[in-house]
Amino acid sequence: MKKALPLVAALALTFAVSKASNSEPPHITPISWILATQHNGDVEGKHVTIVGRVVKPDQGSDWWFTDSTGSVRLDTGDKELPVGPLLQVRGEIDQSKLGVGYLEIEVTHWDYADKTKANKGS
Repeated sequence: MKKALPLVAALALTFAVSKASNSEPPHITPISWILATQHNGDVEGKHVTIVGRVVKPDQGSDWWFTDSTGSVRLDTGDKELPVGPLLQVRGEIDQSKLGVGYLEIEVTHWDYADKTKANKGS
């Protein structure tokens, strides 16, 4: 039995690595859902993936992002996103606290939704 344990552990590790490399594509969250959760502390920090376009940069490091369901502010930090092309953005929901601040998505990663584009952001 003791000889079988390393084999079982190796098989389990192989399965875990296999599952990670063949993971499902991310669930796309509509911006309308994000807007509907405003002032809902239960979604603070929830990871989301949105697909749409940057329509205009705001003052500072915030950008407006839109899909067919609405628009939301992005906090890009030091990342510069292109205005216009279709993008896939991953980030966390950041709720305003007690009416102070904005509902926004803190961007952790972005990429072109059209994979034929040569450039990539992160």
